[in-house]
Amino acid sequence: MENVVWFNLNREGFIINGGGNSLTIRPGIYGYRLKADVDKLYIGSATNLAQRFRQHRYRCSVYNKSNNKLYNLVKKYGWESLEYGVLEVVVYPVQNSESSALCYKILLLGKEQAYLDKYKPSLNINKVAGSVMGYKHTSLNKLKFGYIHRGKSYRKTQDINFVRKPVSEDTISKLRKRTKGVSVNIHHKSLEIFKTFPTIKSAAEYVGLSPSSVGKYIEKGSLWNDTYYFKFKESTEINSCSLKYNPANVNDYSSKNYKSYKLDVLDSNDNIIYKFSSLRQASSALNISRDSIVRYMDKGLIWSGKFKFKKG
Repeated sequence: MENVVWFNLNREGFIINGGGNSLTIRPGIYGYRLKADVDKLYIGSATNLAQRFRQHRYRCSVYNKSNNKLYNLVKKYGWESLEYGVLEVVVYPVQNSESSALCYKILLLGKEQAYLDKYKPSLNINKVAGSVMGYKHTSLNKLKFGYIHRGKSYRKTQDINFVRKPVSEDTISKLRKRTKGVSVNIHHKSLEIFKTFPTIKSAAEYVGLSPSSVGKYIEKGSLWNDTYYFKFKESTEINSCSLKYNPANVNDYSSKNYKSYKLDVLDSNDNIIYKFSSLRQASSALNISRDSIVRYMDKGLIWSGKFKFKKG
């Protein structure tokens, strides 16, 4: 670095003794070194040298704790103990293509890497220009990381923004009442039963309404067209919601072993979105019952227009 001009810095990190003109806005390679020990060297690159110079001063002033060796050196000795120099001003070749910016970045990083390889600066944490490749955490840092995260659980799906919200019991009750398989009575205004239908849909078709409208009249107990009431048929049959466990009533899907295989969740274009170690984990994260996941997976259906399921 025989041809490099090094400038002294004041306590605030500004260049003194007339070196302000070195803060060019052009791209280049720059360096900081300790006056008392020139082997303590930092080398960096910037597309705007003046802007990067200001950034270093600001970041050092706001970072109380940092693993940056340069900033730690400044905290220990002060800016006035360092020197600043421009190792090389990089001149970009003239290009008129859309990829010019990328080519310029590659050229600049290539220049920086050449300096890193040649001088092996001790204050650079990463030995590869523009990358964290080559950096290895110390054993002490690894122990610190383990201590900080000990006892904490981070679910891979904690940032999923399309997970269904938990369904309330009130909503479940309403959905059960509106199921298409329930029988419906149509009553005269006098509450005398006029006709019975096996489903809400068939009752709705008879009077010329939509199934959702009939469901609302049932829910509110309102008189439709000043003529009919709609009510669920009272039956002595056992409600499906009150059935106790009976192996004969369990379908084929419930008999599957939920932990026997891994599960992949795909989008409609068959791209894998998430991987789960078990069906139970997928059910918990997506708020979809395991029976539903298995049923949709076996039939090759898309759940709610969003997901496909496949064994991992």
